[in-house]
Amino acid sequence: MLDGAVVVRATEFFEPEHTHDTPEEPLETTIYAVGTDSGDSRWSASLAGATAFAVGPDAVYAASGRTLSAYGPDGDRRWNRELSAPVRLATVLGDTVVCSVGESDDDSSLVGVSTDGETLWTRSLSARWFVPTDDRVYVGNDSVAAVGADGAVAWRERAYAHDPLLAADGNRLYTRTNARMNAVDAYDLPSGDRPYRFVTPSNNGWPAAATTGTLVAEAITPQAAEFTSLFAVDAATGEPRAVYRPSDSVFTVQGYREAVYAGFGDGRLGVFPNGQ
Repeated sequence: MLDGAVVVRATEFFEPEHTHDTPEEPLETTIYAVGTDSGDSRWSASLAGATAFAVGPDAVYAASGRTLSAYGPDGDRRWNRELSAPVRLATVLGDTVVCSVGESDDDSSLVGVSTDGETLWTRSLSARWFVPTDDRVYVGNDSVAAVGADGAVAWRERAYAHDPLLAADGNRLYTRTNARMNAVDAYDLPSGDRPYRFVTPSNNGWPAAATTGTLVAEAITPQAAEFTSLFAVDAATGEPRAVYRPSDSVFTVQGYREAVYAGFGDGRLGVFPNGQ
C-alpha cells in the first residue's frame, strides 16, 4: 500500500519457441499504483530488466541491474542510484532500503540505502532470500542472520538456509538445510535460538507449512508415494508425529489456525487437523 493505492507490477510475457530460448532484450516491467477506492490506475512507470521491488511508507523502490530508483506517491521519480553490483533483492525497514547486491546469490552482500538515496552501510552477508518484519530482516543463504535497519547483525547462524517459511504468528522461522538439503531447521524469533533440526528420509526435503503446534515438511520419496510425502512434526520439539503418502502429486500445502490444508493433483483437498 502507498498513499491509498495498491502497488502492482506487471512484466512483459515471453513465450519461447524452444525450451532454452531467452529474450534478446530485457523484458519490460510496469509498476501501477491502483486506487483502492476506484480500482483505477493513478500512475505507472516502466523499466527494463527489473530485478527487485520494495514499497515503503512514502515511496516505491525498483531496481534494474545496478540502478535503484525511487518513485513518490504521485509517480514522480525522485532519484536513481548506481550501486556496486546488480540489485537482487530489496526491502524497506523504517528509513532504510536494504538491498542484496552481487553477480550471484553466493557472491552477494547487503547494502543499506537511505530513503534519500545515500549509501549508509554494507555487510558481508550473502542472501538468496529476505524475510522482512517490522524492525529487522532475516536473510539466508549459507547462513541465517537477523539484520536491523542500521545494519547491525542481531544474530547469525552459520548453516545452509534455503526455502524460508515464516510461521503465521511470526515467532518461528523454518529453513531448508543440511549438506544434502534434506532437513528443516527451526529458529525461534526474535532470539535466533535453534531448538532442533528435523531430517527427512530423503535427499530432498523442505518446510512446506506450519501452524502454532505443527511443522509440515515435504520430501521427495518416489519409492513410497507418487512423488513427495508430507511429514507432520511437533513444532515445539521436532519430534515426528505422522506421515502422509499421497497417491498423486502435492500441489500446495498451507497451515491455517490449527489445521493443515493440502491440494493434490487429482483435485482432492486434504484437511489435517492438529497436524495428524
